[in-house]
Parts: sequence; structure tokens; C-alpha cells
Amino acid sequence: MSAELQREFMAILTKGRKDNTYKFALARFLLDYSHRQRQSTVEEAVRANRGVEISYDEISSEFLRYYWHQECMYKIRQNYHINKPPAIISIIRDQVGDNYIPSRFSDINRRDRDEMVKQIRNRVFNRENNKTSIVIPRFQNIPHGNTGKVRPFYDYDDERGVLTLRPEALLMLRQNYNVLIESVFLEWAKYLEKINTMPMLIAKVNSIRPEHGALKFALKVLQKDFRQCFYCDTVLDRLEAGIDHFIPRSYMFDDEMWNLVVACGECRRKKGDLLAGKGCLNELLMRNDHWGPRIRQLERSIRRIDTRRGWKREIEAHYTNCFEYGYVVQDGLFCDGS
Repeated sequence: MSAELQREFMAILTKGRKDNTYKFALARFLLDYSHRQRQSTVEEAVRANRGVEISYDEISSEFLRYYWHQECMYKIRQNYHINKPPAIISIIRDQVGDNYIPSRFSDINRRDRDEMVKQIRNRVFNRENNKTSIVIPRFQNIPHGNTGKVRPFYDYDDERGVLTLRPEALLMLRQNYNVLIESVFLEWAKYLEKINTMPMLIAKVNSIRPEHGALKFALKVLQKDFRQCFYCDTVLDRLEAGIDHFIPRSYMFDDEMWNLVVACGECRRKKGDLLAGKGCLNELLMRNDHWGPRIRQLERSIRRIDTRRGWKREIEAHYTNCFEYGYVVQDGLFCDGS
């Protein structure tokens, strides 16, 4: 039974119809929920053949956590309709607006978070306009011949707002968590790659933040040849100098040296998670072109990004894509020659 359920769960991920990424989010929730349950709780549910009730409110709260960082931190599109995003994305955008966005989900204002969960519950999982919620019922349906086949993972009651996870499904999901959660992230990222051009999608979906250890090494290497701020030309001492990601780290999600510049504290604070102007982009390209052959680590980094169209065009494409994803240009930074 467990092996069969596992195959059917994978069929939902790989074969089920998807207009957006809700199926992946629900699959992740079911896995995370099952993984959190005590072994004794799962065994008792199986022994008594008793399903476990999960409220739509709890699912809504986790959906917000899953999508919040993808939208607010990385601006990842979740469907093919540019002007009609999924309801959960519209809810987050309407609530956040131009307000300060905390770097951690746990730091969101409680009132704002509760309001977003309420709206997700009403618009994503509720019976709006006399139409039943489609996320919960459709998750278990995948094409089977000329019809659809229902995969028996849970029952649901829209009137009560409750999903009842079947005991055998709970057991299978908990036992196979590590394998299946990686499959969810992989299939989610594969779907997103069709409609997004940004790098490192799997890590961003998974909320994994790369290590910052490389920055100390990069500063040590670059400081030997760069004694001035990349943006304002201020001469720096060793205590003032720091590393800035020219194209924001929240977009690139790595610490490749071709994208790292030595900058003063004021310029780093001013730029933050924004883009520098086109003049600065030209300066970066000239720096990499001139210093790449002279700095071994920089040369290796440039070589890693080099493609058939050339590393310069690759960097220009990342810059353009980042801008098109909504990253704002900081006009207060003026590089030499801009």
C-alpha cells in the first residue's frame, strides 16, 4: 500500500494538471504536516484506522509562509498570466504594497499576517461566489485515459473547512518525507523555470539561504587591487571596506566573484537590495574584462558564467531580467563614467 501511494503521490506532482503552483504548495504542506507528527501519533491513527483532521485555516497559514518569501524576496511568478497572478500573490501584494518588508517571515506584523491568512482562507480555500474550493478537490485528480482518477489521500468538508488526511497516507508521507519533499521542490522549480528566467529557483522555493563565508574570502582577494569604493571612488581603509553584490543577492542567490565589488559602508547601505544604474553595469563589465586575467579567482568565476553568447551578454541578461522582475534602480549611485 505504501509503495502504491508513493507512486500515486508522484503522479500528482508530475502528471496532474496545473494552472498555477497551488498543487505543489499543498503537496509540501501535507508532507511538512506529516513530518511534524510524532511516530506514536501516526501509529495510533493507523491502528485505529482514524483520519487526522486539518483545518483550512492551518493550511492557509502555511501557504502564506511558502509564498511570502517567493513573492516579497524574489518576485517569482507562479503562473503564466502576467496580469492575473494567483489569488494568494494578489493578497500578499495588496497587503504589503510599498511598506517595509522584513527579511524574515517571523518578523511580519501579526495583524498583517492574520489579515492575509484570513483572505487566503476566503479566496483560495473557501466557497466564494457559490463555487466550491478547487484547490483541495483538484489536488487528487490526475488524467487517466479520457477521464480523471481520484487519488485517495484525504477526504474534505468545505462546509466545515476541514481536510481529513487518511491514516495510510499520513504514514506513507511521514516515512518517505525526505525523498518526496525533494521531489516537490524539483517539480515546483521545473514548473517555474518555464515562466521565470531567474537563477537558483530550487533554492529559492526551498527557502535555503546560501552561506556567506565566501564574502570574507572575496574581500581579502579583491582588497589587494581595489582600494576605492566601486560606486563613489572614496579611498577605503581595511575597516571601511566591505563587499556588495552588484546584482542583488536576493536575485542571484550566490556569491560569485564576478558580481562582487568592494564598496564603502555608505554606498552599501544606500544601495541595499536595489540595482545600480547602467553606468555602473558598464564599469563592472570593464572591471571584469581588465582584471579577470589578473585575478585567478575572478577569472574562474567569469569562466563559470561564460556561455556561447559570452560572459558579458550573460551578465547584461541577468541585470535586465532582475530589473524586469521589479528590482528598483538606485539613482543615487554614480560610478565613474556613468
